[in-house]
Amino acid sequence: MHTYAHTHIRTHTQMKELYQEGTLHQKMRCWAPGMEGWKPLDQIAQLKWFLVSTGNALMNESELAALTLNIFIRVCEFYPTR
Repeated sequence: MHTYAHTHIRTHTQMKELYQEGTLHQKMRCWAPGMEGWKPLDQIAQLKWFLVSTGNALMNESELAALTLNIFIRVCEFYPTR
């Protein structure tokens, strides 16, 4: 038998607070728009890593995207198409 807590979490900050309080935990089943069904939180990679992260990020999203694109460009330079 599963117990589902129907809590409408509206922000990432609210989710992180609930996780830190222990209200939200790794085995709790979660659902979000775009998902096929309910899954344990520890099976949702984006949420799992967001919740367990601490400190400041090494890069913001734009810096990470630029680094990723630069890596792809370098790979293409080393392995050009014929």
